[in-house]
Amino acid sequence: MGMKIVIRKLTAVLLVLLLVLSIAACSNSSKDKATDEIAETSGSDGPGEAGDPAGTDDAADTAGSPAGTGDASDAAKAGLSKGYHTDAVPVYKGSTVVESGEDNSNPLFSMYYVVCWTDKPYEDVVQYYKDIMSRHQIIGEQSDSAYYYATASISDVEDVDVCVIDLSQESYSDEEVPEAAKTSMNIMYKKKSSELPEGYRSDLVPVMEGSKPKDGSIYDESDGRKSYSLTFTTTQDYQDVVEYYREIMLSADSLQETESHFTCTITGIMDNVEIDIYINKLPEGTAYTIVMVV
Repeated sequence: MGMKIVIRKLTAVLLVLLLVLSIAACSNSSKDKATDEIAETSGSDGPGEAGDPAGTDDAADTAGSPAGTGDASDAAKAGLSKGYHTDAVPVYKGSTVVESGEDNSNPLFSMYYVVCWTDKPYEDVVQYYKDIMSRHQIIGEQSDSAYYYATASISDVEDVDVCVIDLSQESYSDEEVPEAAKTSMNIMYKKKSSELPEGYRSDLVPVMEGSKPKDGSIYDESDGRKSYSLTFTTTQDYQDVVEYYREIMLSADSLQETESHFTCTITGIMDNVEIDIYINKLPEGTAYTIVMVV
């Protein structure tokens, strides 16, 4: 087994451990990490003011109302990335969009991000987004006097992260943000793919029914093969997930298994495909990562 494959497997273990820690103790996550995850993305549709799309004049007249509501075409009119849906998590009315773009590097998600600022007080903006996020299933939330972060599930195929920062208390070096800016917002809207990435051998290791994708990556190996790393969560009991994948891997060559009260690793080879499955018990449900080298 090549060193690159070993690194991929170690990375998969780390991803699952980070997922367990974030779900079990999301309130202890650092604000810097949360901000980086939302704001550190590439590409831009260019700065612009998040104006009101056609047909939303009434909403625009209300203080604290969204910059626009509706589908992707509405987002484009508001200076946002085409795939961003303003009806999921609107941009605060009157905000200036500094950056907006799309990141499709994750095989399980299409991700659309918005970075913007407003001259409205931090407290008003935070309350607005707390109200918005309360309409969804909040997965994690934290805040203090100068910082607010929340991640939520909008539907079975949509997630959103929101970060609001009080610029009067936090240093902000972006030269595109003027001194008049009082509050910055970073929003990441994620839409899950309805299909597994091309080339993944679901005939060998299927995804457990009812699972939700959490993270994924695909790497090219030096020998021409591809390494898939896909992480999911499920409400199924930890032991049920272990038994499910234990049965699937029964026919594998070089089968190995290690298990404790909270984690289980199953490895083997089927049809010349190297497979590693990492299963972790969560406070509610189970997380698991499938690493497959095809």
